[in-house]
Amino acid sequence: LCDRRQRQMCIRDRYYVETENVGSREGVEKALKSRLAGQENPTVSLHCDKSVAFDEVVAMMRMAKANNFTLIAATSPE
Repeated sequence: LCDRRQRQMCIRDRYYVETENVGSREGVEKALKSRLAGQENPTVSLHCDKSVAFDEVVAMMRMAKANNFTLIAATSPE
């Protein structure tokens, strides 16, 4: 679970912010900007399947940096 300041995004074959399918990278950015507007030091938790191409992850990292979001990559316990 995430706290109120933290939002989750998921990349697989679809793009989600929390449970909402936002359709694209641009949709992720738009949804996060809307949800995190006005928050001090917003944090985003990135969850993605291990089969996701690394360039997709990097694109999300760049988007987070451009919007001054702190991004953490969530991992599955082994």
